[in-house]
Amino acid sequence: VAGVDCNDIGDGEICDYGTDPFSCCADGCSTAGEQQCNGTVIETCTQVGACLQWVAGTDCNDIGDGEICDYGTDPFSCCANTCQVLNVTQCNGTLIETCTQVGACLQWVGGIDCSDNGEVCDGSSDPAICVPDRHGIWENFSSNGENDLEGCLTTFTPNVDNPEGYDYATVCDCPALLEVPGSGTTFTVLTLTDDGSAEYNLAHMVPIDFYSTSYTSFYVNANGNITFGAGDGTFTFDLDAFFAMPRIAGLALDLRGGDVYVDEWADRVVISYIDLPTWAADLSQTVTFQIVIDDSGEIEFSHALLDVRHAGWVGLSNGFAGTDPAQTNYTDNVVVNPFPRIPGEVIFTEVHYNVDAGSETGGEYIELYNASVQDLDLRCCRLTDNSGGHDFSSLVIPAGSHAILVRNGDPAVNGGIVGGYEYGGSIQLLNTAAEVLTLTCPGVVIDELPFDTDDPWPAGGNGVSMQLSVLAYGAGLNDNPAAWCDSSLPYGDGDLGTPGLVNDVCGTVYYFEDFEVDPGWVTVGDWEWGTPDPDLLPNGPAACAGGTGCYGTGMSTDYSRGMTFDTNFVAIGAFDFSTVTEPNLLGYFDMWLRTEENFDFARIEASIDGANWVVVPAISPPYNSGSGDSWMIGTGGLWIPAVGDLTAYITQSTVFIRWVLSSDTLLNEFPGFYIDNSAIIGID
Repeated sequence: VAGVDCNDIGDGEICDYGTDPFSCCADGCSTAGEQQCNGTVIETCTQVGACLQWVAGTDCNDIGDGEICDYGTDPFSCCANTCQVLNVTQCNGTLIETCTQVGACLQWVGGIDCSDNGEVCDGSSDPAICVPDRHGIWENFSSNGENDLEGCLTTFTPNVDNPEGYDYATVCDCPALLEVPGSGTTFTVLTLTDDGSAEYNLAHMVPIDFYSTSYTSFYVNANGNITFGAGDGTFTFDLDAFFAMPRIAGLALDLRGGDVYVDEWADRVVISYIDLPTWAADLSQTVTFQIVIDDSGEIEFSHALLDVRHAGWVGLSNGFAGTDPAQTNYTDNVVVNPFPRIPGEVIFTEVHYNVDAGSETGGEYIELYNASVQDLDLRCCRLTDNSGGHDFSSLVIPAGSHAILVRNGDPAVNGGIVGGYEYGGSIQLLNTAAEVLTLTCPGVVIDELPFDTDDPWPAGGNGVSMQLSVLAYGAGLNDNPAAWCDSSLPYGDGDLGTPGLVNDVCGTVYYFEDFEVDPGWVTVGDWEWGTPDPDLLPNGPAACAGGTGCYGTGMSTDYSRGMTFDTNFVAIGAFDFSTVTEPNLLGYFDMWLRTEENFDFARIEASIDGANWVVVPAISPPYNSGSGDSWMIGTGGLWIPAVGDLTAYITQSTVFIRWVLSSDTLLNEFPGFYIDNSAIIGID
């Protein structure tokens, strides 16, 4: 029996035998296997019964974070945009990629491979381009340890076979500028503001060839470097900042601006940064160096004086992106120790002018002590007395150690002293007259000792040296005859003295504590009594100065952040100094210190009421912070003797003393401040 005639439906359908009961259907698509996107769903034209129908497949929205249907593939697939803006470029290694419409999605599509031409891809601008690889020579003294270039000359010689463009060599001797500012055929003074720059146009020399580019001018930047093409006010450097421009950096760091001098001749140009102050501390921290460029392309850095030891970038940059060249170490094969720069860093501690056991002329000796926190080399220093002077060859005095200077180095002649530094007959100590010993290092008087062979100086006498009390080690206090006494210990062939050894105590001992038993001092904050644990605190002291007990800001952990002098101290008192009869009162202790430079500080304080505290002047080592009232950085991993001046508290019946450490709020990895063997001595 006939039923529905499907042809009567719509535009005419057909009978669909694929359903039960049979029904009418119309083709929804025209070609089996054909695909389309319906929103995010991939549909395929499929034979369903008698008709072709669109059948839903994968919903791309269900994939990952939601993809879209991609009609640009066969078969259709799902895709996600890998870029967002059509035709924008980027670097993928050395390959330049472009954001391209691929089917329904934007995709990064590779194009030129810069490595085919020996170049790298620079994506710092759009479009990305191929440029020469990043090349240069650099050392960052913020991360690579102490700046040890003071007194050194570093020469960079062009070499096309060296990937970094130059070979370099460093020679270290006494600090000296290569040229006197103002001596050039043309002399220009550039007054630069903080972070400022000024262009200098060559007037006599041929153009400068720097990394295969010729320049007739350069920009002198206030922050210790010159650049080509434009000035640069960068004051905080990292690798990208350093290599952002073609650069010659004598010492790139944050300077305060000032006068920079440019001298030019037909064959060279010299840029001189003279006594420019830094922002790292107060105006007393300065740098002096020169950059010399000659017509052969050779570049020289002469670092004369560097007060800043842990900052600055030194080197060359070709100004391109690419692979960072490895950091160098300019003095890797050069043993360099700084020379004394600050009065009191090295002091006179013993003089033997009237010899008995040895030759009268050959047995004279002078003892020096390094009161600083770093090894010092006297290679650039001069020793003088009333009779003459001596220029030192290299003589390194370790931090906290003595050096013995002998007129004659032969033990058979000098009374039995072995290993002394021989200064010869140019200095002749007098037995019966006053004279002055002076140690001068590159124009700075480091210590001066005016002494006499008569009262009030120690009597000395035939075969007896005069020695500075070990508790009076300081450039100011060793001028005081009361701080000296006759030696009492025999050495060598029988004269009395302590050449090269720790001197005796001259004066009255009012207090002494060796900390072998916990004395119960007041501790606040990090301070504790005990024995340092080098396994838990590997960058701290390996032990106490003597024995097993001492005080410190943590025996097993670094000191805390955000501490003030009032919240982090160890204190003792009260002392009664009203009975002290001597005119000078000194506090002595062994000190170990390691703190963050310019941020964390240590010092001694005193109070007559336990509430209001005053800084105790440091005699040795002198305070070295920018403000001059604290210690910072450290003692070079060594215990060293320290002396504070308590003279102001003579006559006071109630005196408290404390050792303090302050820290900023930033993360630190420093062990801090440690003390041992404390004594209070009165000196006539």
